[in-house]
Amino acid sequence: MQNDVETWTEGSAIVFDHYDTRVYRLLRPTPIVEDNEVTVLLGCYGDSGEPLTAGTAGVYWSPREANGELSSGSDKKFEWNSKSTSAVSTNLLADKDSFKQFLGGGGAGIQLKDGSFVLPVQALKGDGTKVSLVILAESTSYGWKFSEEVSDADCLQPAVLEWEENELLMMTSCADGSRRVYRSAAEGTSWREAVGTLSRVWGNSQNRAGDGVQGGFISATIGGRKVILFSQPVYSAGAKEEKGQLHLWLTDMKRIYDVGPISTQEENAAASTLLHTAPEDEEEVDGEGGKLYCAYEVTAEDKRSIVFVELKAELQNIKKVLDAWEEKDRHVVESYNCTGGTCLQPQDAGVGAGALTEGLAGFLSNTSTGNLWKDGYLCVDATVHGGAEGAPGGLRFKGAGAGAEWPVGKQGQVQRYYFANYAFTLVAKVTINAVPGDGSSGSIPLMGAKMNGGDNSVLIGLSCTRDNKWEVTFNGRRRTLSTDDDVKWEEGKTYRVALAMGQHGGGLAAYVGGASISDSEEKEAGSTVSAEVNNLLKSRSISHFYFGGGSGGAGDAGGGIDVTVADVLLYSRLLSGAELAALTKTPAARPGRDAETGVSDRRDAPPSADV
Repeated sequence: MQNDVETWTEGSAIVFDHYDTRVYRLLRPTPIVEDNEVTVLLGCYGDSGEPLTAGTAGVYWSPREANGELSSGSDKKFEWNSKSTSAVSTNLLADKDSFKQFLGGGGAGIQLKDGSFVLPVQALKGDGTKVSLVILAESTSYGWKFSEEVSDADCLQPAVLEWEENELLMMTSCADGSRRVYRSAAEGTSWREAVGTLSRVWGNSQNRAGDGVQGGFISATIGGRKVILFSQPVYSAGAKEEKGQLHLWLTDMKRIYDVGPISTQEENAAASTLLHTAPEDEEEVDGEGGKLYCAYEVTAEDKRSIVFVELKAELQNIKKVLDAWEEKDRHVVESYNCTGGTCLQPQDAGVGAGALTEGLAGFLSNTSTGNLWKDGYLCVDATVHGGAEGAPGGLRFKGAGAGAEWPVGKQGQVQRYYFANYAFTLVAKVTINAVPGDGSSGSIPLMGAKMNGGDNSVLIGLSCTRDNKWEVTFNGRRRTLSTDDDVKWEEGKTYRVALAMGQHGGGLAAYVGGASISDSEEKEAGSTVSAEVNNLLKSRSISHFYFGGGSGGAGDAGGGIDVTVADVLLYSRLLSGAELAALTKTPAARPGRDAETGVSDRRDAPPSADV
């Protein structure tokens, strides 16, 4: 096989089993490689019955393996050791009684830094449930055993990678229509869902239903930075027949970037796999070395074929995006008066610069194009509606219905901010430029999170009233705070504010000027708001974050608004009290910075089309 100027070595495929005549199908090949030797785990089935289904009399199943080797000569030809498969030659079958059936996940196994191997597998348990797990192997030929823990039921087609040292990530395709991602120690002893990062971000179809197809899921070091790459079809909305266009995704476990389509819409791409090769010269690892490839299944016109492509342009795009992320991280740290790794605010004791970017997923500032308020991390943009104009570090919303929406569930099949349904912190600078006139009604919405569904309910929101009071909304119920000196607002003054939610709806809180002004642990009618929110999030999810009015903000002022929202930070975690105080405290004036906002002069520019 030839790809551009490179020649790929020839190989051969095993299409049936000469050893056992009962084997008609060889399914889900899952390989591991040690030096030039390849071992492939196979699920072998007879001519009837579905894999991982409780069999009836006559249905045949057996785990098998195939072994091959890449020659050491100049031709580098790959050959199987035998034209047939063989019985699993390890002690794995001693554990076979743990499952009625098991077979590979279909993705590649990996070799850990300690030399051991991990193979993703899927299995049918004794109670009839289907799960994903891994096989841990000391080598390709001995010391195989199942991991102690498994995924949730009906989460299959696992792919596995090593992220941080001795930590595994396993992506699965679940019957509920989403991709769940699990984290574990290298031994696979305790899988926990990675709800604050990647889990349930990708849907298996446009309406997030069904099992989906196998996707590529690998880690790679690009330009000296370790990242995760994932390939999956994105399905067309509104079409009579969904067709998948394969997309490549990039993540550093903080934010997720759509690198773009790999296939065309007409190809109707299905399963895919990715391969990243490191440069042979170690000195090139931090430079331009390495190559990225993708193989994917095409199902156009009732025909199935495999396409193999090198992703040259995509790899260059990835490097540019990673550079942009690093630059934006530095900018955020500088904007909050942090230099040399230490924040300089008096209340920032114990809050280093690294904490400011830990879990930082999105940033809205002084870049907008048309009706889009551009995300500084190039991932998810907000949609602007009504009257809006550029302001230092953000936008000024003026008039009835003026505001912006930052989508969560509204993103559709791929919801890169799905973490918000588990925990988030939203930080911004707000300025109330003018008090609504006598003809207005209601309070002035500033920002918050709205639930999906038709009742326009606000999960958490911050607004203000005409009589200088702050107003906080938790689970649709408004709380108007007193006008004590520490909580009243002033016209034309810029405030740093934050809204936060912890796991299971806990820790709902609102911060203004470095202090908490309200939290959800206050008792109401014998129960906490946190418990109510926890129950709510079991059946519903967040639709979007809103800024200004016109999107169901609590108490949307009938006479219009005039507020400025700037430098919006979205975190995938609940920040600590010290972190919230540090981020929302109005700083003292410093040379070259605005006394109100603490933003350096180079940021005080109107929105532009530059990314």
